[in-house]
Amino acid sequence: MNRRHARLGSALALSVACSIAGAADDAVVPAIGAALNPVAAFNGDLDIYSDYIARGLTYTHEQVSLQSRLEYDSPSGPYAGFAFNHNTVVADAQSIELDPYVGFIGRHRDLSIDVGVFAWIYPSSRFAVSRNRYNTLEGYVGTAYKTLAVKFWYEFTNYFGLNSNSAAPNYGLLPQGSSRGSHYLEANLTMPLRHGVSFNLHAGRQLIRHYDVLNYTDWRVGLEAALGHGFSIGAARTDTDADAAAYTDARGLNLARGKWLGYVRWAFP
Repeated sequence: MNRRHARLGSALALSVACSIAGAADDAVVPAIGAALNPVAAFNGDLDIYSDYIARGLTYTHEQVSLQSRLEYDSPSGPYAGFAFNHNTVVADAQSIELDPYVGFIGRHRDLSIDVGVFAWIYPSSRFAVSRNRYNTLEGYVGTAYKTLAVKFWYEFTNYFGLNSNSAAPNYGLLPQGSSRGSHYLEANLTMPLRHGVSFNLHAGRQLIRHYDVLNYTDWRVGLEAALGHGFSIGAARTDTDADAAAYTDARGLNLARGKWLGYVRWAFP
């Protein structure tokens, strides 16, 4: 494979229980933990990460990433947002990433249900040879109880441009048809400690339809500390069991290898 695969989330990412490491820690994903706030309809963050990691994979060739998010939440449940990443790698070329999303969250006491759609957009980006676009559209449904959240993501489009046209020239795989219907299941746990520190655990399973060699499990363990005035810092260790040959790009970098992540976030309100 000569380019990176996705994430949402993320590394850089948030979940209902705010355990997906921020609007784009591991993946750029909706900040649904902030939904249903009747006081402040808008919320967002500005973040600097040592790497853009999504679902265990690096999106910036292990380089620093600047990310941001702005979201509007309605007290009745609907929400919409937009996330931005300044430095992603698409087909071995630098590109910005734009992530619009919309959804609805309902809550009863400590239980919440969330559904929505999320787009990964790379303006003017196409694969060489196949000319497939890299843009991807996902749907998701999630539930959270107190500090535990589970979410299922489903691809309405090809998985980041992967089909019979791009499989060989862009992924180094035998053509097996469309990858539409690929999906990702994740679980996230946030455990509040003392003095504004939280302990986060994440595990996920990525399945790529018709291209089983790309299937893998990822996991992460991390700490985050609130510093006041909207600032927080965090660190995490992330890893996967992905096939190293399948996820090594044209530059010889294993995009799925274990790594450390550090970040600084400013969030509002």
